[in-house]
Amino acid sequence: MARPAFAGRRARSRSGQLAAFGAVVMLVSAALAVLGGAVSPVLESGSRTLVQQSGAAAATLRIIAPLASDAVSQDAAVRELTATALRDVAADVVRSVSASTSVTVDGAEARVLLLVDPGVTEAADLVAGAWPSGAAETAVTDAAAARLGIAPGAVLTLPDGRELTVTGVWHPRDAAAARWFDDPSIGSGAAGDAAGPLLVDASVLTDRSDATMLRDVMAHWSIIPAADGLGPAGLPALADAIARLDTELRRSGGGSASLTGDLAATVARATEVSAVAAGVLGLPLVLVALAGAIVLGLIARAIAAGRGPEFVLLRARGASARALTGAAARESLAVAALGAAAGGGAAVGVLRLGLPLLGIRAEEGVLVPVLVAAGVAVAAAVLATIVTVVELRAPVTGRAESGRAAVLAALGPLLLVLVSAGLALAQFLSLGSP
Repeated sequence: MARPAFAGRRARSRSGQLAAFGAVVMLVSAALAVLGGAVSPVLESGSRTLVQQSGAAAATLRIIAPLASDAVSQDAAVRELTATALRDVAADVVRSVSASTSVTVDGAEARVLLLVDPGVTEAADLVAGAWPSGAAETAVTDAAAARLGIAPGAVLTLPDGRELTVTGVWHPRDAAAARWFDDPSIGSGAAGDAAGPLLVDASVLTDRSDATMLRDVMAHWSIIPAADGLGPAGLPALADAIARLDTELRRSGGGSASLTGDLAATVARATEVSAVAAGVLGLPLVLVALAGAIVLGLIARAIAAGRGPEFVLLRARGASARALTGAAARESLAVAALGAAAGGGAAVGVLRLGLPLLGIRAEEGVLVPVLVAAGVAVAAAVLATIVTVVELRAPVTGRAESGRAAVLAALGPLLLVLVSAGLALAQFLSLGSP
């Protein structure tokens, strides 16, 4: 019991300085853990936002080809080619077919856009009526219905005499969504002189007696990358997949098919911006780490210098330098562990609560803050031990540094750096992206 009691009395004699040492470890642990834990989700969110908010045509690829006579085989071939090129890159492939034609409504002729897209019912809401359930029925957007002056129950006559009964009016949930590929008719109800689109059954475009009644019957495959693959780690793989897709499409011999969309340029820009942002985020980490090391070194030196006469007395009574160094290491590690635990816990709370408030998905685990806090605790203990070893070898001057003055002088630079780093981080997060 003598040793623990003696160690406790030695710690109480320097309680103020040890408390300052633990407080600095807590501040440094919290700052580094928050910064380190926020880097990945911030970059992920920023990169994802940059790509997704660049516009549908800039965030998507689209393969366009004239509709083949065997539409099923054509669709299967394009999907197989796409899967080969994308490999492990997750993406949704949305197929649609469009054409333009003329219809007769109440004796008046009008040009309209026809659309085959089974997924519309999941991306739009009915405003009136019901979705079409057969080849003789159609549903029209609310904007196009207003342009054509029609409502559920209206009958449209195609050039070959077939009739389409309007059963519903629908509105897109997001006219700027990637699946629409910046199609102006989705929001405005018209593209050029043609109103639409009118949602129709595939047979309207494939089972036609007059091949000249339809114009520009084109099949589209919109390739929408999954959001989880738009982070800095997934962008290089996506860029390679885009290049392979272009190569595979050319190699397939389908000269009539083309690849459109500016996703490649968007990915290149997001990759460059993410790299710059990662470098910027590293600066506060370096500043806090260096300032923390300086301040902890000053406090550890003040503690060791104050114990100079004590070291001499204990050495005279038979204590070895190794034993004194070990005691100092255990003491500093215990104090640093307490400070790091408090700082790491605070960092976890800040990350879990703060990132969602900024619209950034928080990391599920606490591994990064825990590892950072543990690293700071070990580094602080090692630093204090090194300072103790140096002080044991130094001659006693007979004058110890003032504990309060040393602590105040040490905390000043750290507080300035922490404030600067905090302002930089707050400004970065407020932008919502790199």
